[in-house]
Amino acid sequence: SLVFDMDGVLIDASNSYRIAIEKTFEKHSGMKISQKEIQEAKNLGGLNNDWDLTEFLLNKYGFNVGYSDIVDTFQSIYWDDKKGLINNEKPLFKKEIFEKLSERFNLAIFTGRPKEEALFALEKFKVEEIFFPIITSSDIPQDKGKPDSFGLNLVKDLMISNEFYYFGDTKDDMICAYNAGYKPIGVLPPKDKSQELIQNLLDNNANSVLKSINDIETIF
Repeated sequence: SLVFDMDGVLIDASNSYRIAIEKTFEKHSGMKISQKEIQEAKNLGGLNNDWDLTEFLLNKYGFNVGYSDIVDTFQSIYWDDKKGLINNEKPLFKKEIFEKLSERFNLAIFTGRPKEEALFALEKFKVEEIFFPIITSSDIPQDKGKPDSFGLNLVKDLMISNEFYYFGDTKDDMICAYNAGYKPIGVLPPKDKSQELIQNLLDNNANSVLKSINDIETIF
């Protein structure tokens, strides 16, 4: 069974989630923050949820903003009832590669996205039927997000398989996969192909690191 994270792995969220973090930070602080600093915070681990990441960055600069206000601002920019920056997203995968994989493997998704946002993207790129189950942040308790293994254990409970792989782009993904008994595979996101991130993923149990999810063909 091959299980995938979405953002940075299957979906290029550089001009959606990442810009929403930037704009939410700017609205509540009056300051600008660079995409480099956002990526560096992401690489620290423990900030898989972008609302939490935005709160962390605001707190770092001394801005104490209510969490619900951060969420409301973020969602009005990113989601906006399907009219927001989510429409900027592009696929990082070649559909034909995944259609071939689906003939030989169970393909599933575990993502920190809410269900509605995950399905919107998968339906837009016409691949939702390739994956089962699709486990999102809407399916797990709020305090059980990555690096907690709750979500990947839920995937395991719904599948019969002798071997599980998880493809992710962060330290949290690798820890989550390892602790759930999966083989963790790192995938470099569009905005960070650095040796530092490769080493970060390897240091946190990645079996190997792919430059792109389409390099999955070199493994299977």
